[in-house]
Amino acid sequence: MNKKKYVFNKALALELVELVNSIETKGIEPVLKALEDIEKQSGNTKGSWGYYANKFKSLLLDKSDSIPFSIFASGGNSKLPFVSFSTIPGATCPGAGECLDFCYSFKAWRYPAAFFRQLQNFYLMNSKEGREVIANEFKNLKLKKGKSFLNLRLYVDGDFKNINELTFWMNLLFLRPEIKAYGYSKSWKEFLIYDSLKLTFPENYKLNLSSGSLHGANQDIKERMNALSCTRGEFVAVKIAKEFDAPIGNRSKEYNRAVRNAVNGKAFVCPGLCGSCTPNGHACGSERFKDVTIAIATH
Repeated sequence: MNKKKYVFNKALALELVELVNSIETKGIEPVLKALEDIEKQSGNTKGSWGYYANKFKSLLLDKSDSIPFSIFASGGNSKLPFVSFSTIPGATCPGAGECLDFCYSFKAWRYPAAFFRQLQNFYLMNSKEGREVIANEFKNLKLKKGKSFLNLRLYVDGDFKNINELTFWMNLLFLRPEIKAYGYSKSWKEFLIYDSLKLTFPENYKLNLSSGSLHGANQDIKERMNALSCTRGEFVAVKIAKEFDAPIGNRSKEYNRAVRNAVNGKAFVCPGLCGSCTPNGHACGSERFKDVTIAIATH
């Protein structure tokens, strides 16, 4: 008789995220039990959910000096050739609004390694000791041979959860001006609090105001965000007719026209492959695209 295939769904993922988020008040025992349940039901053969749950458990139990999952993704795929940092989506997105309905980040939860890497970074960001681990990894990021800078996308998945996390990253970026960081954020109130405290944004961080924010309809907040020194401009996801949709890397003229029409014709259309949009650099992290709306179809 064939063993029933283990299914780790979004509901189970959210339960585990909440348990990890409650470690400070409830301890690690509830998390360990949940991880052991995953191991029992999934098995722990290499590549299984149980296998990766056990790797994450080793972090909680401090059984090894090494971190089980790479904190920064190396940028080895065609969609994102840059170094990147991610954490758990949703739970770290205080400014998320309608974007939660089409957030592509949850799709990564089909893959155990991707989910547990996010969960590891979420866990590390939740404590001073964990943030020190991340800071050390950041300081050790290496530039490629012959390069004078390194592109870093902050938060492919997740967002700045609070003012402390935003300050943490801005302080790190001041230490390494050769790291050119950029991101898409809906944590607008956190940025405005940072600015109200008379704190300075590093010149090597470019912010794209991501559509779907809880604050998107508030024109006053949007204008204040656009006035921040770190803001490059808006990045909007729009709906287009299915007949005009096209795969990433093969966008058609019809696709581009449909996207522009959805934003009243004034936009630079994102091709979907980071780094491929211009011959020199990428639009989302470029000062040359200051105040230019960049648009993409929802996916």
